[in-house]
Amino acid sequence: MNRTEREKKAYDNDNVWESSHKWHVKFSHVFECPNTIRSEKIFTDFIKNNVNGKRVLDIGCGSGEISIYL
Repeated sequence: MNRTEREKKAYDNDNVWESSHKWHVKFSHVFECPNTIRSEKIFTDFIKNNVNGKRVLDIGCGSGEISIYL
């Protein structure tokens, strides 16, 4: 089984989103702490400053919410 097949199987069969959501709820203090918020702002500002005038394809994990700020 190749990587694509493994990831598809894991996501389709192993409830990846539900598991991730449970961890985010259980450890919300980590995801909402000042250090996390600050690092996310640094990352978002860096991306925003480097894509001005360019087309962006937002892929990866998550809902694509960073692309809203671009």
